[in-house]
Amino acid sequence: MGVYSVDGEARNMVMMFSEGTKTGFYLTPGAHTITVGYQKTRASLVYQSVNTTYEPTELEIEVEAYKTYQLSFNEKEEHFDFEEKN
Repeated sequence: MGVYSVDGEARNMVMMFSEGTKTGFYLTPGAHTITVGYQKTRASLVYQSVNTTYEPTELEIEVEAYKTYQLSFNEKEEHFDFEEKN
């Protein structure tokens, strides 16, 4: 999954962090627009691998102070999920 922009700012202008093997980004409390995309790779009998790319999508999200959220892609339903992390 890739984050392309946050509130119109390119990804390289957004404060990112790493936690183990996961990466994330910081947001101030309030409403934000993020542009995200997703790519998956699977094995193939004919080719070494097959890539599927989902076009960048704009998400309108709302975040609260001192809360942690998770952004994920649901491959079965082919959409992004943004939810508070417990």
